[in-house]
This record gives sequence, C-alpha cells and structure tokens, in this order.
Amino acid sequence: VAALKTGVPEAEKAAFLKTHSENLDKLLKAKGECESTCGAHRASMAASCPHMDPMAAGFKALSQDLDALKKGLDPASEKAFLEAHAKNLQKVIDLRDDCMKTCHAKTAKADKT
Repeated sequence: VAALKTGVPEAEKAAFLKTHSENLDKLLKAKGECESTCGAHRASMAASCPHMDPMAAGFKALSQDLDALKKGLDPASEKAFLEAHAKNLQKVIDLRDDCMKTCHAKTAKADKT
C-alpha cells in the first residue's frame, strides 16, 4: 500500500506490478481459508457480523482490480487506478484489523468457557 501511495519509479513499475499481481492473486486465493476459519461464519453469526458484508465487498473490489492489472493498465488512467486500488487494499487491511480486535464470535466463544 505504501509503495502505491508514494508512487513506484517508472523504471521499476513493470516489475512491481507483476509482483503485486502475484501477491494479490495469493491473497484472493487465501480468502476461502479466511472464511472457513472465521468464527462468525462457522457459528452461523454471519448475519450479525459487521465485517462480513464489507469484507466480501472489499475482496470483490480487489478481484476486479486484479483482473484489470492482468489485462494491463491504460497509461492515461493508470495513476487514478493505482490510487483507487491502494484505497481498496487499505480498506480490506483496516477491516481485517478491526475484525481481529472486535470479533464478536471470539468474544462469544470466550464467554462460554
């Protein structure tokens, strides 16, 4: 996210975007593991989880971003795309951090023991 916000030197941009696309692909593939280990999802608390829908929307946005990266960016709109992509990444990171701190499924489990 930091590199996207500060900008990547033109000489390094192609290599950066290739590596970033590979990392983004790995993140999206790990989404299933995240969902399968989610306490709220497994405990049928998904309807009351404040993170579930925003996280799904965040992953959908990242998936669309990855599709655009794989197709190749239009130089005229590249800067705007990368700024929006950085915001999408930050949103998912922030949601994940908040989820880990405030997960009501973990709290409910802790209260039962």
